[in-house]
Amino acid sequence: EYEFILRKKTAMIQSYQDAINKLVNKKFYGKRNSTNSRLDTNLTNMAKVLTNEVCLKNGFVQFDLCNSQFAILSDLLENKLNTEDFIQFKTHSYNGTLYEYIMEELKLETRLDAKKMMFELMFSKEDYKSPLKDKLKSIFPSVVEVVDSYKKENGYNKFSINLQQRESEIFIDGLWKQIKKKKIFCTPKHDCLIVKKEDADKVESIIKKYFEKINFKGKIMKE
Repeated sequence: EYEFILRKKTAMIQSYQDAINKLVNKKFYGKRNSTNSRLDTNLTNMAKVLTNEVCLKNGFVQFDLCNSQFAILSDLLENKLNTEDFIQFKTHSYNGTLYEYIMEELKLETRLDAKKMMFELMFSKEDYKSPLKDKLKSIFPSVVEVVDSYKKENGYNKFSINLQQRESEIFIDGLWKQIKKKKIFCTPKHDCLIVKKEDADKVESIIKKYFEKINFKGKIMKE
């Protein structure tokens, strides 16, 4: 156990140092991923603690989509599912309170426990069984059923890829391109947009108008 933890820590430190060195030496890169259409850059693969430090030192702010994957899932299911539990699911996903709702309903100790349950649902195989998934199914039965049915029919990898593709449509093809047309500095990090503090109000207005245009009800949080 000690050796395993030591190896993990060493690998993490090396990864952090490599990311920092690339920025220091101006080895920037950006490429659209052919699998899910995400834009991969120095920042997208960087640990959040480092991204936060970059933003702090350079006067940047971040616009994050709350409960992003689940808000996008809710949007995709909006006209396909009308069950009572889905209404609860989408309401809390859109508001960014999904993990807190799960915590309260299932009497969990931490928000992280709720997050683990949801990501287990999203990224595991459809026939994966666990006590956590059973608990989640007790409050969101139709949502779990729809997700598992899709995975069974299309393959479990395709489910997460579809969500990431929709995320890319919103953040890259939609928001990022509109912001660049205004000649505003902006670098995306999957479900997050990083901009200069002085441009924050303009970007917030662009986001709001675009979400209204595509009728997307997700909530953006500025950090």
